[in-house]
Amino acid sequence: MAGRYHIPLEKCFSSAEEMLEQDQLADAAFITTQDRQHASQAIKAMEKGYDILLEKPI
Repeated sequence: MAGRYHIPLEKCFSSAEEMLEQDQLADAAFITTQDRQHASQAIKAMEKGYDILLEKPI
């Protein structure tokens, strides 16, 4: 997908946690991972400054 959409390799991540270690990349984040991951990823994203759309449940 990176090649098809011309996404540089330095912007490709193997996990949400790895992505959230970077500087803020966008204004908003959609969190649609496994239920058990929602809260920790949402909190980290908000701390980084993202507006979030969070899939339920939290």
